Amino acid sequence: MQLWGPGLVVLALAVFTSADLMLWEVTGDGTDGRPFCVRDKCTDRKTKLPFPTTPENIETCANGVCRAAGYARGMYAVQSYAGTLCVQDWTDPTQRSVYNIDLNNTYTNQVRDDQMTVRAYCEARWTPPVLQGAATLWSDGTQELPHCTWTNASTASCSSGNTLLRKECAQALCRASGYAYSTPADTFDLCTGSVATGLTFLYDANLDAFLYASNLWATQVTAHCTSELTTTTTMTTT
Repeated sequence: MQLWGPGLVVLALAVFTSADLMLWEVTGDGTDGRPFCVRDKCTDRKTKLPFPTTPENIETCANGVCRAAGYARGMYAVQSYAGTLCVQDWTDPTQRSVYNIDLNNTYTNQVRDDQMTVRAYCEARWTPPVLQGAATLWSDGTQELPHCTWTNASTASCSSGNTLLRKECAQALCRASGYAYSTPADTFDLCTGSVATGLTFLYDANLDAFLYASNLWATQVTAHCTSELTTTTTMTTT
């Protein structure tokens, strides 16, 4: 946003709300609090054909995993689930904790050989610290210095000319570190290869949320951060 006045240009940098969405990665493994997902209604009675596994099914499974882990709700990570509901792909079925989407979304301990693993993003709220002053920051994958990611990362979307994405990534880095305003640093290169492996703190520009997740493209961010609005005064001549 720009506010213009006689002889004065005020550049309003990014400002944030008091609490941010934080998504924590949780993967079902068959233990209490991390159930696998199953269903009983596997075949259409009329056509005798198997029901496909739909995104809605996986969304229900992800919510079930998150609730079992103590979160209010969640979402599934795109392309993050292994297998298909109702398909027998376990060679050593043993009793495990499962979440059944057809039995009023119940949790049980069962011996099944068709469990599906779902990696979910579980929703919580996080209030970053509040700092005074100014600093130039580099992301390192920690909670207060998160890297940046976005869905379907590609050379086209990460091009240095993508000013909106650069701005959003810089905003998130400064916000997470406790500063109210931000501008991207000139050295911030969106197209550098992914800098993270394993579980890492990130900001997802598409979800507009902070993540603690794995297996995602992560680009390092550099930003100039400040606790106060920056103003620039220009002289006018007649």
